[in-house]
Amino acid sequence: MTADRVAAQTKLSTRVSAEWRFWSKAANPSKRRVLPLLAVKISPELDGRNLAAAGHMRIPLRVQRQDGSPGLPLRTLTLEISYDDGRTWLPTPVHPSGRHGWAAETSHPFSARGKFVSLRVNAADIGGNGFSETVIRGLSDQVRPVRPRRALTGRGGAVRHVTCSRTTTGICRSVLRW
Repeated sequence: MTADRVAAQTKLSTRVSAEWRFWSKAANPSKRRVLPLLAVKISPELDGRNLAAAGHMRIPLRVQRQDGSPGLPLRTLTLEISYDDGRTWLPTPVHPSGRHGWAAETSHPFSARGKFVSLRVNAADIGGNGFSETVIRGLSDQVRPVRPRRALTGRGGAVRHVTCSRTTTGICRSVLRW
């Protein structure tokens, strides 16, 4: 399945394609069977404007299945990133993260500033069932630079330093040091 959007409507997710691969038996009209479909939820850690931080970025992945389908172990789970609308792809390490979760870890190169980020995920289980999804321009065209420390003047002329780190909700969490 592929969906395209006109760039005038939005700059993000201009092309999304997904493919499901699965094995099934001949249909029995008297018995309903759940297909062993996989899907992968990609949840990049972004700010409120859908911007990714420059430098290190964590991308949580969650493999999802239909209720009632067999929970076969995964054989492969990969994530690739592109900064040129899918012409070239860079592999991204994926590792287990938490209960039933996975995460990809990447570092946006300096050359990615001001570019769109496209994502491609592939998953397959030991039963031969699989899922692939490509999202062209999945993240905003501005990779958010890491905010440097700022010196502020406190009470009595004392200088305090504020370190700001983004959370998944886009709210700035500050650490004050006097």
